[in-house]
Amino acid sequence: MKTAIVKTKFWDSKEFDQLYLDSKIVYFYLLTSPSRGLADIFYVNLKVAQAHTGLDITHIEKGIKQLVSLNLIKHKDSYFKLLTNAVEPKKGRFTEASIERELNEIPNNITAYFKQNNTGTLPVHIDKDNNKDNINIIINTKPIKTVDENAKKIAVDFGNLVIENYPFAKIEPDKWAKDIEMIHRIDKQGYDLIDFIMRWSQNDSFWKQNIRSGAKLRKQFETLMIRAKSDSDKNNKKWIKI
Repeated sequence: MKTAIVKTKFWDSKEFDQLYLDSKIVYFYLLTSPSRGLADIFYVNLKVAQAHTGLDITHIEKGIKQLVSLNLIKHKDSYFKLLTNAVEPKKGRFTEASIERELNEIPNNITAYFKQNNTGTLPVHIDKDNNKDNINIIINTKPIKTVDENAKKIAVDFGNLVIENYPFAKIEPDKWAKDIEMIHRIDKQGYDLIDFIMRWSQNDSFWKQNIRSGAKLRKQFETLMIRAKSDSDKNNKKWIKI
């Protein structure tokens, strides 16, 4: 998470008083999540949340459900939006550009879902005279490029395998999907081969330590193909057609 200010007034809210203990832990985690950036919508890997909070997935899901019911958060497909002004990012000269970049990396269906409710924290711009009454909501007007669904699926599977190997690892499937799409579109590799090489890398004792991002997968892709082919030949395994 970027540097942020968390206002302690949430302790006095009637909604917070109604939370069960597990729900409070989940709420604390979302307020201070290392997955949060500057934008008010962010992705949280629930397996990582389990490791961080010590809660099992059942209690985390129950906590999320109660937080949604009390209108403290919105939630969809492991993406979250805090419906509170108790937390705000530390402002800087590049804040607006950073927020726009983060929002552009979120799938269209997720941003559309959260836009159905315009409550919660919103990025604001205070004019140079610090006139707090002159607040303009930043509207992202830049077209969002869609990422191929095949690339998204491989990226999600990639993230799950990385977490299986290293539960503490940070995963960014939306960002990785763009790298994977470039392997297909620019490097001219088929999605079946990309999926095969990705899975092979996460089953190899050496490469699973080094291939833990979409960028690394793309950078080492040719080397990985050579090593995977050699491994298949050595062990008489079936090799996927390129």
